[in-house]
Amino acid sequence: MELQDTIDDEPHLVGPALPPPSVKNSEILDANHVEYEIVNGIPCYQPDHVIDGQVKVFERIGFNDKVGATFLGLGADDKELVIRVAPIDTIPHVVRAEAGFLCKVESELQDWRHFSQVHKIFMTDDAFHMTLYFRGGPTLEQCFELRNKFTFGTVGRLSSDVLNIIRCAHKHGYLLRNVDLDCFHYDAASRHLFMADISSLVKNVTTENGSPTATYSGTLDYAPLAHHSNENVGARQDLESWFYQMCHLAIGDLPWKALRRSEAGEKKKEFRTSKEFVELPDVFHKIAEIVFSEDHSVSEEEYTKLSELTEQIYKDIGGISDYEENMDFEREPTPDEIPRFVMCRDDEIPTIPEEEEPAEEEDNAN
Repeated sequence: MELQDTIDDEPHLVGPALPPPSVKNSEILDANHVEYEIVNGIPCYQPDHVIDGQVKVFERIGFNDKVGATFLGLGADDKELVIRVAPIDTIPHVVRAEAGFLCKVESELQDWRHFSQVHKIFMTDDAFHMTLYFRGGPTLEQCFELRNKFTFGTVGRLSSDVLNIIRCAHKHGYLLRNVDLDCFHYDAASRHLFMADISSLVKNVTTENGSPTATYSGTLDYAPLAHHSNENVGARQDLESWFYQMCHLAIGDLPWKALRRSEAGEKKKEFRTSKEFVELPDVFHKIAEIVFSEDHSVSEEEYTKLSELTEQIYKDIGGISDYEENMDFEREPTPDEIPRFVMCRDDEIPTIPEEEEPAEEEDNAN
């Protein structure tokens, strides 16, 4: 279809067959069964329902049954959780693939920060469940809607975050296939982006000659040229999608926005000679030279060079010397928003030892 924005996933690209082991937790919630229906093999849990004593459902936030259901809830340990649910009898399912990927990522120190951290994995009689620690923050799309164009200081830092996410996924043998703005959330605590929606990730499987075998899964705006030619995508195409996303953040509307698939492909072929791109700083042209290499694979040297060039965008062009400086969509809190005191219980008030009075000198005159 010419106007189709997303491409269906092939089931054989989704794994693993069995869920990774979970850590047992002795804490359980009191049972509270709220009647629910099973639709497309997925339980439609209702608010306040307790799933197997593990988590209490608050509300449903994801309704695409193709990639599993998503709920918000509260764990037995009082942690706010995201609940991913898949049918019990569908082994090659997206949620199981997510579980396999996230457990693999957690085996590497700090890599989980680019995605989400697994809280628990368990199965009931009618579903496979994975709970993730909730990380608050707006989506990149919500941040972008506030301005519809960012300064280079913000573009460089956000693009650096997305590049690190792509590099991490590639390191573990996976492809993103989708860098839509709503896939990424801005974590206000760490002040970095993380990829919350990883339903598009698949293993990076290639043919004997190294050609990619995956299909593109994201918006037409960031689709690589291979997608417009009905070809498969690999690691190189993830970088091409990232490149279009970065240009989008820097210039605002892309020249092919709202065009049909064939017309958008022609515009992308001409983009690097267009007025919009030519007027961008030279560092963008250096990035394009690396991204549009004809090699299917991406070398460590290329990742490193792209990282250095992206850093130049926010440091040299954007004038950001301190990474902690506010992004374009951030502001300093007002005096009313800054807490003036911290309340605590009586038994938490620190005890200040009383100073002992110096002993009076004995009168030796006696």
